Amino acid sequence: PPRRRLWTAAVFGVLIAGVPAADALTTRGEIYPNVSVGTVMIGGMTEEVARAALETRFERLEGTPLTFVQGKVQATVPAGKLVQFDAQETVKRALTVGRGGDPLRAVKEKVRIRLRGAKVEPVISVDHGQMRITVEEELGPTLERKPQDAQLVFAFGDGRADVAVRPEREGSELNLDAV
Repeated sequence: PPRRRLWTAAVFGVLIAGVPAADALTTRGEIYPNVSVGTVMIGGMTEEVARAALETRFERLEGTPLTFVQGKVQATVPAGKLVQFDAQETVKRALTVGRGGDPLRAVKEKVRIRLRGAKVEPVISVDHGQMRITVEEELGPTLERKPQDAQLVFAFGDGRADVAVRPEREGSELNLDAV
């Protein structure tokens, strides 16, 4: 019957338009639910609250040691000296999750996020200049050494001469362009 089809089409149309609209209204001004950055769940938070939560978490990580290893030589520096975390840009990216795109794909993405969650990668930058300085100051003195040719070493004493061979030694230097 035509009336039943019309009624079914109307209900289906209201669901297709109404559910995303209701979802958008309930999450307006907030990061979409079930969104996280690393281990920090920021879904449902406002921009300001999420930024504060991420900044607090990163402050704890600033003192985490980063260790550079070359053979038996190690240099350790606090992460905060070399790595900068951009909480504002990270939150900005988190705000785009579950929003935008064509309506059918957006609904599918929102259902997936609500069921499985979504991870946003933290926006970090590495201070390459400071890293160079750190590696050069901490590792350079112990890693850099001049090569030495093999040598015959003569020792005289008690009327005799002893001869020993001092083996060659390979040199090494820091390749800071590789850091």
